[in-house]
Order: sequence, then C-alpha cells, then structure tokens
Amino acid sequence: MVLDDWVISIEEMFQYSGVTEDQKVMLASYQLKGLAKSWWMREKEGMVGGCTWASFKEILMRKFLPGVERDRLMNDFLHLKQRQLTVSGYEIEFSKLSRFAPSLVSSEEDRVKRFLGGLRSDVQQLAVAHGAVTYAGAVEAALKVEAIENAKQRGQQARNDKRKAVEAKGSQVTGAPSSKKSKEICGFCGRLGHLAERCFKRLAAQKEQVHAIQGAPNQRAVCSLCKKEGHDVARCWLKDKVCYQCGQKGHTKARCPQLQPVLRPVPLQSLPPPPSTEKGKGKLNVISSAEAQTSTQVISGRLSLLSFCFSTVLAL
Repeated sequence: MVLDDWVISIEEMFQYSGVTEDQKVMLASYQLKGLAKSWWMREKEGMVGGCTWASFKEILMRKFLPGVERDRLMNDFLHLKQRQLTVSGYEIEFSKLSRFAPSLVSSEEDRVKRFLGGLRSDVQQLAVAHGAVTYAGAVEAALKVEAIENAKQRGQQARNDKRKAVEAKGSQVTGAPSSKKSKEICGFCGRLGHLAERCFKRLAAQKEQVHAIQGAPNQRAVCSLCKKEGHDVARCWLKDKVCYQCGQKGHTKARCPQLQPVLRPVPLQSLPPPPSTEKGKGKLNVISSAEAQTSTQVISGRLSLLSFCFSTVLAL
C-alpha cells in the first residue's frame, strides 16, 4: 500500500502542476529514490519507444507489489461493503482498492454500479433513486442520504432521552426507582411491580368502605365467616386460616365441624309426657245465706264502692 500511496501523491502533483502526458513519466521517475531509482534506470534501457504513465504504473506494480499481494487486494475490492463505515470512509476504500482491479471499473457506468452495490441497504435504495450516472454524482447522492438518515436518528435519540428523563423524574416523585419495580411485591394483592401503599385494589376497597360507612352510618358490615362487625368475608382474617384438625381453610380448630357435639335422636319411650296445656274451667257455687253462716268454707265481708257498701260472700 506504500506504493499505492506514492502513486496517488504523484498523480495529485500532476493535477496541480498541469504537466502533459509525455512529461508524467519523466517527472515521476525523478521522484524515485534508492533501489527504485536504480531499477528504473536499468528497465528503461531495454524499452523500445516511449512509455506512457499507465504503462509505467503497471511496471511498478509488477515489480514492487507481489502477485499474491495484488490478488489479495483485488479480492478485498470484490468483497468491499460499506457495513459500519461512513459513506466517506467507504468511498476512500473503494477508490484505493479499485486500482488493483481496473478491469472491474473500466467504464464510468461500471464504477457507479459497483459503488452503489456496496452501500448499506438503507442508504443504497435512496441513493439509487437519485439516478446518478457519474461516479461523483453517485457519491454525492449517498452522502445526502446518509445526512438525512443521521438527522432522523438524532431526532429519535432525542425523543428517547426525553422520555427516559420523564420516566426517571416520575420514579423519583413516587419514590420507586424504575430499576426496582420488577422486584416489588404488593402485600395486599400479591402482584409484582408495586407496593401495598400504591395498590389500586387496596385504594378502591378503602374508597368503597368509606362510601359504605358514610352512606349508612347506623349499619356496620358483619362478616358471615367470623360473625364479627367491621369487615366482610373478602377481608376477614379467618379466610386464609387453616384448621389443624381437618386441614380445611376458613376456620380454626376451635370452630372445626369435626369437633362439634353430635345430636343423637332420643327414643320416644324415654321422654317425659308433655305438660298439659288445657286450662282449668271456672265453677260457680250457689249457696244460701243460712248455709253461708254455718259453712266453714265461706269467707264473708263488706266492700265499699262509690260510697255504697256491699256484703260479699266467697265460697271455697
């Protein structure tokens, strides 16, 4: 590649100095040093006629660039792709390696096709749409497409950074860093991603409870499981209890149905007769005054009622 760099610098000198085609070989040979200078002096003595600049470059390549190395550089050009390179970086490699495969870029059309074919697909599609017919036009089109794509990426990155900043600020306000959300477990509903103080189910239950108390101040909820006031079955502490006697949920050993006394039927013969519900009938005894005076089962007396005095007789 040192030889290639030397050729490029000589051609740049030709461009700025304005030398003719016949003067190029003479000026280039003057720039040779050491062994290269001695080699050229011997080489030109055996030449018949003049030597063009293209022939001079070919002779230099054969002498100072081994065939194996030339084949390697040609193969690199055949497989050259932009990949992670910028368009400018890709164009530099394309121009450098194309010198070792002149037959592949012999015409302007071939050079344009091979250059566009090595671009990344996202750049290539839009660059081809420009319809460039010259190599310089193809390079310019690719540079414009790259600039547009880079602007889009910067805009997207700015939006992503803004969104992340908003999320981070929100996490700081709630006191829950986003990196720890996945490790939080709610003690109320048992789900991941939040704590009990931020559980929407717990807040909804509290709201319903407040509304129920405000709507009916004289009525308190009675749990149908433990028979206590102030909560319902869904929030009863006894709901998740396990009985040590039968292994079932919903009660403790003290309330286990297996330990409750069993009522057995009693034979009818052993039951005492039911008490009589028949009421006694009143009796009216008729007695004369003479019988009342001589009877020992008669109570007599006087009863005053409204200034009137009455004699009364009660027979037993």
